[in-house]
Amino acid sequence: MVLLLTLLLLPLVCLSKPPLEYILLKRYLETRDIYTAYYLLSNFRGSVFEDELRVELAWDLLKAGRGEEALKVIKGVDLGRVRDIYADKLTRIWSYLRLDPKPIAVRFPERFPDLLGSLNLTEEERREVLNRLLTKGRYETVLKLAGDLCLYRTVALYRLGRLREVARVAQRCDDKRAWRYGLVSLIKTSGIEEAKRFALKKKDPDLYFLLGWELLMRGDLKGARRYIARSGENLRRYFYLALIRYMEGRYRIAYEILSEAEELAKGSMEKARIYFWKFKVLMEIGDKVMAYYYLSRATGEEGFYGAVARKMIGERVYRRPVLRVADGGDPATLSRLMGIAEAGFPYYLRLEILRKRDTLSPWDLLEISRIDPHTAVVIAARRFGVGSDVYRYLAFPTPYRAIVRRASERFGVEDALIYAVMRQESLFDPFVVSRSDAKGLMQLIDKTAEWVGRRFGINSENLFNPETNILLGTAYLKFLMDLWEGDLVRVLASYNAGHGVVSRWKRYEDDFLYIELIPYRETRKYVKRVLWFYYVYREVLSEGGS
Repeated sequence: MVLLLTLLLLPLVCLSKPPLEYILLKRYLETRDIYTAYYLLSNFRGSVFEDELRVELAWDLLKAGRGEEALKVIKGVDLGRVRDIYADKLTRIWSYLRLDPKPIAVRFPERFPDLLGSLNLTEEERREVLNRLLTKGRYETVLKLAGDLCLYRTVALYRLGRLREVARVAQRCDDKRAWRYGLVSLIKTSGIEEAKRFALKKKDPDLYFLLGWELLMRGDLKGARRYIARSGENLRRYFYLALIRYMEGRYRIAYEILSEAEELAKGSMEKARIYFWKFKVLMEIGDKVMAYYYLSRATGEEGFYGAVARKMIGERVYRRPVLRVADGGDPATLSRLMGIAEAGFPYYLRLEILRKRDTLSPWDLLEISRIDPHTAVVIAARRFGVGSDVYRYLAFPTPYRAIVRRASERFGVEDALIYAVMRQESLFDPFVVSRSDAKGLMQLIDKTAEWVGRRFGINSENLFNPETNILLGTAYLKFLMDLWEGDLVRVLASYNAGHGVVSRWKRYEDDFLYIELIPYRETRKYVKRVLWFYYVYREVLSEGGS
C-alpha cells in the first residue's frame, strides 16, 4: 500500500539544544574537572555514558593521587558496557588498584594471555574468552585455553595454517562444525580421495555438500552431482543439482529439479532465485511463453533476482512509498536526541535511540534518519518488519551526499555504486569494526587503506572519518574497475575477497552462472546484495536522493 506523506519533516536540529547532562559531560571531558564528573554520577544515574564516565573519572582520580576514591568509582563499572577504546585505561587502573584480575581478563583476554590459564573460569566464561580471542587473532592463546573444546582448537589450528593437525583434531571431535574444517584441510593436504573417505565415515549431509562443491569447482560435474545428491532434503541440494544439469545442457531435467526446489523455497528471495533460473532454463528449451511467465513471477519478489527480473521487463526496481504519518511523534524525545547530536556524542546518541526503540513512531524514525540513518534502518526493520512501508521508505538513505559526490567526480566511479557498497559494508555506520578489523563506512583494513592512500595521494590516518573512508573506498573501487576493465561482478567480488583470489576463479560468460559459482559463500551473497542495492540507488539518485 502506497501512503501519502501529510506532515512535513521539520528541521528540529535548529530548534534543539543539548540536554544538561551532555553539556556537563562535554565540559568535563574538556576541563577534566573532577567535581563535574561527580555531579553527573550523582544526578544522572543510569545514563548511557555512566560506565565510561566512571573509567574517565577513576583515571583522573588516580592521576590526582586519590586512589581510594578511584577504587570506589571503578567498582561500579559494568565492563560489558565499556568500549574497547577504554581497554588500555581500564587495564592500567585495574593493575594500579590491584583489583581481582578475573573480570578484566574475561573482558579483554587478549591483554592477559599468561594469566588466563590460572583463572577459575566457568564454562560460559571460557567460551566467551575463546570467542573474543578468535576475533582478535590470538590463535596460540586459544590452543592453550581450549582444552576439550575441540571446535575452538580446530578453528585456531586452521587459521594458523596447521592443516594436518586440523584434520587429526576434527577426526576425533564430536562437534559437526569442526568436521567442515577437517574436510577442507584434508582436501588441501591429503587430496580429494582422503576427503571422500572422511565424508563417507561421518555420513554428514553438510560434508557431502562441501565435497560436492569442491568437485564442482574442479569441473567434475558427475562427481559433484553424486555427493550433492546426498546432502539432505533442502533447497540448496536441489538448486545446485539443477545448476549442474544446466551446465551439462540437460535443460529439461534442470527444469524438473527446479520445480522440486520451488516446493522448498520459503522466503521471497528464495522464490525469486528459483523463478529466475526457471526462466533461464525455459529460454534454453525454447519455451518463451513459460519463460516469461516465471520471469514475471520473479518481478513480484525481493532481492537480487527480483530486481534483475524487474530491470529485464522494464519495471522500476524500487518503488519507494510515501508515508502518511499519523502524528508528529514525541517532540521532547526528538529534541533531546537532536541536542545530543549537536553536542557531538554520536555513540551515546545511538545508545539513547536504542533505549527508546520500542516506543519510537514512524515520524520519530524519519527524523532520526537525518542524524543516524544506520540506527533508523535497523530499528525500522526490527520494529515494523522489512516488508513494511516504514522500512522501505528508510531502507536506502543517501547520507554524506556532498562527500560521495566529490569522490564520484574525482575518481569517475558512479555514486550509486559508492552508496551500494557503503550500504552493504556498514549500513552507514561510520564507527563499525569487523572481525577482520575492517573499519568505517566502506570497511577498509589498515593495510589496504595505506596502499590505496599512497597510490592515490589520500591521507589514510583516520578511517573513522567519513570523508577519508569514502575517498579511500572509492579510490579502491576505481583501481578495481580499471583492473577488471569495468567487469562489475569481478570488481565487487574483489572488493570483498581480494583481486588476487578472484583472478584464480573461472570467469563464466554467463554472469548469473559465474555469481552462483563464486567459491566463497560470503562473496556470492555480497555480490548479489551490492548489485541489488546498485540498481536501487541508480533510481533513488536519479530522483534527487532521499
